Amino acid sequence: MKNNALLFAIILLLTSLSQVLSDIYLPSLPFIASSFGVSTHLVQLSLFYFMSGLAVSQLFYGSLSDAYGRKYPLIAGLILCVFGSFICLFATNITTFNLGRILQGVGTGAGIRNQSCEIYFLAPSLPKPDLIYPSQISAS
Repeated sequence: MKNNALLFAIILLLTSLSQVLSDIYLPSLPFIASSFGVSTHLVQLSLFYFMSGLAVSQLFYGSLSDAYGRKYPLIAGLILCVFGSFICLFATNITTFNLGRILQGVGTGAGIRNQSCEIYFLAPSLPKPDLIYPSQISAS
């Protein structure tokens, strides 16, 4: 039971990672724009790039999870997310920053894609994986 609780907590953290990465830097958008010397519109594009990477990556993580299991694509996605975070941290221009945001989005797609399958195996009495949404899990 303790392992299931730990796994459930990890799944919730992985699911919320994309929400944290998309929202936590929004108050600092004007500062990012002034530090790069660009308009806020170009910095706002980083949110679009993040969401695009997140959306497109989920198409591939499902197939990769079927072929290689859920563990390896998840680890690869987290490594990609951390690598994208380092790119954003050391970015010297807006293009490099946006590239890091794309990599963050692609990396966090692994956590979202696999969470419903893991929860189904933890608690088989829950509805089927395609009927579980992260917001329902977080609220219950």
